[in-house]
Amino acid sequence: ILKNSPLQTQTSIGMYSSSEPLTFLPENISIWTDKCRMRYDLTVVYNAVLNTMFRLITVSGIMIFTLKHDPQFVRFLAVGVLNSLFGYGCFALLVYFGVHYAAALFFATVAGVLFNFKTTSHLVFNSRNNRLILHFAATYIFVYAVNVTSLKFLTLIGVDVYYGGAALVFPMAVLAYILNKRFVFNNE
Repeated sequence: ILKNSPLQTQTSIGMYSSSEPLTFLPENISIWTDKCRMRYDLTVVYNAVLNTMFRLITVSGIMIFTLKHDPQFVRFLAVGVLNSLFGYGCFALLVYFGVHYAAALFFATVAGVLFNFKTTSHLVFNSRNNRLILHFAATYIFVYAVNVTSLKFLTLIGVDVYYGGAALVFPMAVLAYILNKRFVFNNE
């Protein structure tokens, strides 16, 4: 296929017909094949993510069935709501008193982690061991990394960030509970 070929022929593409010379631009073909490759790659990623999400939902469903009979998990969810209200309350209060939102978020996060550690350790796992706070913080750093990575994949396949974030709330809560139970408060 030559660019600006002098070959005169009848071309017919769908409803379009012409007896003008055939001209093909290699750049356009390259862009088209790159888009096809990109679409194919995104389709593969999309199918893999959907498959993984289906497995996560199935596993979460089994966990919900198992964990709903676990009073410790129910307490964990209730304490999670309490901790969220506390963290947001700190943030809103600081912003109300004129603290810049970035500083307010930082202080609210620090206060929230400390409050979360105390409420989770006391009310959920019946622990009084303050030395576990580093393990607790490491667990939530890991959960954060998994959450951000999962949200990135969801946005890459076209899921709105709000819906993706909402869809990940419960799986991340289950992950946080399992990690806290097995790695932070396992000997308590």
